[in-house]
Amino acid sequence: MLAISHNDCDGVCSVAVFYKAMKTSRIPTCFTSVNGFKDALCRAMVGRSLDELYVFDIAGSRETVRIASAFSKAVWIDHHEWDVFAGCERVECFGNVKFVVERARSACELVGKYFNIESEMIELANQVDTNEIRCEDAEFLRDVVGAVKWKFSKNYVELNKKLRNLARDLAFNPLEELQTNQSLFNLVSEYREYLKTAEAHILHKINVKDVNGLRIAIYESLDFVPVHLICNKLKEHELAPFDVIAVMFHRKDRLGRISTKLELRTHTNKEVIKIARMLNGGGHASAAGATINRLFTGSQFEDLIKEIEL
Repeated sequence: MLAISHNDCDGVCSVAVFYKAMKTSRIPTCFTSVNGFKDALCRAMVGRSLDELYVFDIAGSRETVRIASAFSKAVWIDHHEWDVFAGCERVECFGNVKFVVERARSACELVGKYFNIESEMIELANQVDTNEIRCEDAEFLRDVVGAVKWKFSKNYVELNKKLRNLARDLAFNPLEELQTNQSLFNLVSEYREYLKTAEAHILHKINVKDVNGLRIAIYESLDFVPVHLICNKLKEHELAPFDVIAVMFHRKDRLGRISTKLELRTHTNKEVIKIARMLNGGGHASAAGATINRLFTGSQFEDLIKEIEL
């Protein structure tokens, strides 16, 4: 058995509910980004009995579904919009792959529904994934996952271990135990101080444009800042609300290759997923993204917006 999940809060909570349903955390589990999913899946298959696969909170493609179909049984649970397998085009030839792809506030909600499991993690995941934080527990959970990713982002093995341990603890221990864990408390405190520093500079880095009647806010950086922090801070901008919020992180790998991670949000319920799909990305109607394997700048984004109607 193998589980692969998105390496965000919803993905971790989905695995926690899965562990609770299976009554064990002794299941090989990989956490990955959407862009790294295919590679993570292929690596995890090496030397493994391809019996059961569970995928959570990651949209599939024809290619990744074909790979998953190598397992005797695969269950794919996700709440993103799948343009590849919409409606009647669900590729019935892959009879060993069960798709649970529905609109929901979180993938964790669908995992709970599929396994008939009740957990406080579901409501907390719903709040975090919709960026509608209404309680301290949801804020803490969001920041715990964010802090772990921030601290261990350059060490995949250690990051995966930390996220697995976190999912295990959420499955079998009260959230209060995490909140009283001193080392975790210190990490979250350090992370929140980082967020305060980053937040102070957000509005200074915003470039506002009006394109095709749309008010657009563009944020470009070499340094990662949580998208929810940028989106929420922009509500204070004198020109808010924004129809399109484009957050662009430019990165360089060990071989010197440059790529851009684009995250798209909206204050006015525009279908920003249409933009993401033009760049081979996806997500939700009002929260989407794409990874572009080259430098993609704010001015290039403006040109792209001119070609689309939201």
